[in-house]
Amino acid sequence: MRNDSVYDAFLVRLQTSKSCL
Repeated sequence: MRNDSVYDAFLVRLQTSKSCL
């Protein structure tokens, strides 16, 4: 079972990058 908290943080970082663009 993977660490969901880390995965969620990764998705949030990706969405933040898209928002900056």
